[in-house]
Amino acid sequence: MLFDIPVIFDDAYHQFMTENQNFIHSVYFGLPTKMSLDARNVINTPGTEEFIFFLSLIPKGIKRYVTLNGRYTPPHYYSHENMRTVVDLLRRLDESGAITGILILDFFYLQRLIDTDPDLMRKLEVIPSVNLILDSIDKINGVKEYLSDLKCRPVSKIILDRSLNRKYSELNEIIQYCRAGFPDTKIELIANEGCLYQCPYKINHDIFISLKGDLTLDNFLYLAKVSSQNDFDIKSITEKHACINYFTGAPEKMLKSPFIRPEDIDRYNVDIIKISGRARTLDFLKHAFSAYKNRKWTGSIIQLMDAMSEISNRYSISNEKIPEDFWHNTAHCDKDCVKCGYCKEVFDKCS
Repeated sequence: MLFDIPVIFDDAYHQFMTENQNFIHSVYFGLPTKMSLDARNVINTPGTEEFIFFLSLIPKGIKRYVTLNGRYTPPHYYSHENMRTVVDLLRRLDESGAITGILILDFFYLQRLIDTDPDLMRKLEVIPSVNLILDSIDKINGVKEYLSDLKCRPVSKIILDRSLNRKYSELNEIIQYCRAGFPDTKIELIANEGCLYQCPYKINHDIFISLKGDLTLDNFLYLAKVSSQNDFDIKSITEKHACINYFTGAPEKMLKSPFIRPEDIDRYNVDIIKISGRARTLDFLKHAFSAYKNRKWTGSIIQLMDAMSEISNRYSISNEKIPEDFWHNTAHCDKDCVKCGYCKEVFDKCS
């Protein structure tokens, strides 16, 4: 089992990569321009030349994927001028050996990329983003068919939806189908996103994140805030209105999040484990990666979670105290929480 990890633009990142290269299948990162889709806002991305040089130091043999996986696309981003800018940058990265492919969510955007430079897009791998929510055989077959119709390369890996981490029987059925139907395609699960289970905020939250990358919206948001003292601030939306606020009101529900504990990753018959945390620090990545690589974590499980990192100093759930039956009970759970008090019992024991 190998790992898919984010690129963190920190001078110490390359030493970390060199020391752990035998455990890493791939890395993922956004482009050094706001004029592209992205599901994360990473503020310390370097300029283009430094960006290319930074990626060139990543050990050979590790795949490199650009995240073009934003949920909302400003209409002018589909323009020929903008697509030409993005494609030219992708071509430069390809010619320098800095990228293997792209992670895509918006198929309108993918079609525009293909229209702009079909030769390049047939050369690059096109991987369906985890945010396509591939949680069934139907969805997987549909996406694979559409990519084939667009003359993309055969999909080299499938990143399954995080909800399947807690639906083990359904997950196994999908994995067995994929192994039989396309044995050369690797299967990946995300371990530590730490979001709500079946999060009702997710689609809109992804849109808000994409909106923050819309240059034309910056002045509008500033003026709206100044003129009305608008308290619906996109920058603090999870803290005030969504998942962090939800967890704060019922902290035991953090255990419902479909994370995988480091000790449990070998229970999953997959090829790759994705470590979330592209907008976090290198220290965060080191701790999370070490825990999953070693299948052991002795601190609070919240400290490994990407989405929960904002409240990791408010709550603690001792990973060592989590009972042996936690994985079985949560991976095979019927999700009827009204009748079940298991997560509350575990939280009270471990917090």
